[in-house]
Amino acid sequence: MTVTDTLARTDWTLLAEQKLTLLESIHLAADRETADLLTGLLHWLDAIQDAAHDAGFPVIFLTSDKP
Repeated sequence: MTVTDTLARTDWTLLAEQKLTLLESIHLAADRETADLLTGLLHWLDAIQDAAHDAGFPVIFLTSDKP
């Protein structure tokens, strides 16, 4: 399987919902180290989504109203 295959099989709506849950988890993290680790994962997902979008995949971008 290639990266292109993986991106083609990605459920972009579900990934957007999962990212919102990740954002909530970051805000609720018990300590700074955990929040930083989760934030790193969030940034990696952002980069994957940006690259997929640039390659023409139907990426869904959602935002959270939480600070």
